[in-house]
Amino acid sequence: MSDSVLLCMGYTCLCGEKVTVFRIQTNAAVANRITGKTVTCKSGHARAVTIEQLATLDHWVEGIQDEQELGTGT
Repeated sequence: MSDSVLLCMGYTCLCGEKVTVFRIQTNAAVANRITGKTVTCKSGHARAVTIEQLATLDHWVEGIQDEQELGTGT
């Protein structure tokens, strides 16, 4: 799967950490399901992200390094 790419969406926490909310495989044959979720940075700052906030998230592309990265969110 080295040619697979993930579209990542997230934000920068107030503490400065880059937090990934969604990881979506861009060339997957199956549809990706995105729902709202609560994520926490390594410092313990929690944030609830809704589907309505999707457009406000930062986005970037990453290569898939292994099969375990295929889940959405961290």
